[in-house]
Amino acid sequence: MAEDLQPLAELMRTTDQVRIVSPGTDLSFSIKDIPVIPCSGDRNIPDRECFTAPVRNSVNGKIKYNTKARYQGTIYDGLVRCRARVAVSPTCIGIDPKSL
Repeated sequence: MAEDLQPLAELMRTTDQVRIVSPGTDLSFSIKDIPVIPCSGDRNIPDRECFTAPVRNSVNGKIKYNTKARYQGTIYDGLVRCRARVAVSPTCIGIDPKSL
């Protein structure tokens, strides 16, 4: 399984911009120079994924949740708009989808 993950891990290591588009979601961010960690079932099953994180201050767009999600004590339900800030970290603001 570890060998099968190497093409994806290498693609992620050489990627700058990522864009995720689906119904209600259009999110873009950079993963340039952020470590990529392939997981091949050594510690967790099921596995077979590569993970990383966005470059701080690079997240822009909107994401639609199909279930409630909790982050730092705030529950997001429905649509969240994200925009990069000049300082510290991206800000995500829960918004009413009807307001778009």
